[in-house]
Amino acid sequence: MSRSSMVFLLIAVVSTVACEKFMENDVNVAPRDLTEVSFLTLNTGLDPQGVLNYADRKKTLPQALYDTGADILCLQEVWKEADQKEIITNLKEVFPYRFYKTTKQEALEPIPASCTEEDLTPMAMCYFTNCGETDTSDVMAIGLCLLTNCLTEITGIPAECRDCLIGAISSGSTDLAGIMAECTGEQEATEMAQGGNNGLLLLSSLPLKGAKLEKFDSFFYQRAYIYAIATHPLFGDIEIVCTQFTDAVPDMAYEGTVGSWQGETASQAQAIIDLAPGKGTVLRVLMGDLAAGPAIGRDIKAKNPSIYDMLYYAYYYNPFLEPEEASPACTLCADNVLTAAGTQDTITDHVLFTPFDGLKLSAERVLDAGFVLTDKSGKEKTVQYSDHYGIKATLSR
Repeated sequence: MSRSSMVFLLIAVVSTVACEKFMENDVNVAPRDLTEVSFLTLNTGLDPQGVLNYADRKKTLPQALYDTGADILCLQEVWKEADQKEIITNLKEVFPYRFYKTTKQEALEPIPASCTEEDLTPMAMCYFTNCGETDTSDVMAIGLCLLTNCLTEITGIPAECRDCLIGAISSGSTDLAGIMAECTGEQEATEMAQGGNNGLLLLSSLPLKGAKLEKFDSFFYQRAYIYAIATHPLFGDIEIVCTQFTDAVPDMAYEGTVGSWQGETASQAQAIIDLAPGKGTVLRVLMGDLAAGPAIGRDIKAKNPSIYDMLYYAYYYNPFLEPEEASPACTLCADNVLTAAGTQDTITDHVLFTPFDGLKLSAERVLDAGFVLTDKSGKEKTVQYSDHYGIKATLSR
């Protein structure tokens, strides 16, 4: 068993079991093609300080989104409410249904500890009794020992405390005493990026109902998901989950409640997996930058692969990667002029379906050609719409 497989196995065991709002659903517009419905995700990177050519990209993005022909859009990192409203206005004729909810950071207060000593004592006693002589540098050996001898003690730990342990396990820590100290200690609150806004925007040509935004427990960037049910005249009610998971901030130490950057991402994936199916819905579509993806061949590198595996083994299907005829390509790519130096080709942007048996699905990379920009000297250059490329998936009959 590989190290990554053991980390996933440990996560699976441990994981058992302000604002302004804008929504308008009063226009009756038929979908473009009743025999199919398509879903698009794009991390827009609309951050004037974080990604170059912000103003030009914002100006050209609505037309580019329209040209994809998608029926439902999940946009991430539309950080400014003014930008959200501008995109809504420019696309209101084709996407009359929409939902976003701004979030703001609450008053800075110390973050309570995730665990008490009482929460962790039974597991610790079991560990020291049965695994005390295990090599502390051997993640696999420690994991096997805990799974063999301490399963009851692990599954009895409260959920929030389990999330903290997930974070430590995901980051490869095997120092049980250090993990306990970290998870039982109070954390100082950190000022959140983008004023605490989540940056999500859901646009739809189909009527939406039950739309809501739920915040994740997250550090530095406020992560959240939008949940809504889109009604299609032939396919029926489709659950939409539009989200962006936590990605590690380079050169920044994690000070949240879940133990590590990877642990926070894992806890968000688990929260989506644990969502109960909607009443009367036929399937769920999970869309967004999930900060995780598998390695493909020699060119596309893995990103948090154990977290992507959590969704894979929870029966989420990826039509961009899994069909035999698929031709996967990166979505965060070194050839994109907007990405940072040293960027490796990865696939972190996904449109996933569950359940998927009997569905006719296809997917493609979109919004990767860019547009021509003329600088002040009159020189033309091609610029991408974002530092991420988009994914469009289509469900058809």
